[in-house]
Parts: sequence; C-alpha cells; structure tokens
Amino acid sequence: MKITKKFQSYVVLILLAALSTGCGEDTPDPGTTDIPGEEISGTWSVVDPSDVTGPAADQFENFTLTVTATASEVSYVSTNNGDPIVFPDQGTIVVDATDNFEDGAEVLREPDNVPVTVNLSEGGEVLNLTFTIEVGTNARTSGINGEYNFRMEAQSGN
Repeated sequence: MKITKKFQSYVVLILLAALSTGCGEDTPDPGTTDIPGEEISGTWSVVDPSDVTGPAADQFENFTLTVTATASEVSYVSTNNGDPIVFPDQGTIVVDATDNFEDGAEVLREPDNVPVTVNLSEGGEVLNLTFTIEVGTNARTSGINGEYNFRMEAQSGN
C-alpha cells in the first residue's frame, strides 16, 4: 500500500512538472525579435518622374523617403518634397507586427492620419505607396485632391 501511494505521489509530481514547463510563456530571444516595419527601413527614391501618379505628381521629381524602424516606432523623413500637404516632410507610420508588406499592408501615415497601402516588391527593391488625399476645395488645395501612387526604388545600403 505504501509503495502504491509513493508511486502515485511521483506520478503527480512528474505531471505537475510537465504541466508547469509546458504551459509557460515563450520568451523571445532578444537577438531575433522582429521589429514592425523593419522590411521597409531604408532610403527610397523616385527614379523617374512617371513613377509618381496623382493630381500633383509633378511636385515629386527626385522625391526621397528615408524610413527608420525601431522597436518603438516607424518614422520617415522626406526630401525634394514639392507639396507637404500631399506628403508631410516627416512623421511616423503606424504598422502592426502582422503587416505583410509583400501582400500590400494597410498602414496609417501620421501626422495627417492618411491611410496608405504599402507594397514591397521586386525582391525588396521597390516600394509602392498608394493613398488618397481629400483636403477640401479651397483655392490652395483644390488641385491636389485624388489618388496618388509613389513607386520608389531602394538606394544602396537598404
């Protein structure tokens, strides 16, 4: 009888040990943690003026976008930006860890809160941004309302 109770106690201890190790939270290896937006980090440039379409597309010749992803945010800075109402000079992009840029991720560009479809193609060498600007119809902004597409190529070092 003592042996049976002793055996049962060992079985219970083994089961508890198995459950406690099997149900624990997985902690990611700090060296392999994915940073949301990391795939689009780098410097991207409009190579050909026809690579930008939209009502004010002619304002973006030689447009360059530098995207930086960190653990806390994805930020951007633009240069040769002919119209900061269409594309702010700098800001952040709200991305999610589950965004798949090869399939066309829907993100939010801040500070203007414009939804943008971001698509990474051609082996990570081309970044397409598609968005719509609707800012009203006053004299200053009437010519910029509409859909835009920016096709940009990765610069060396991406």
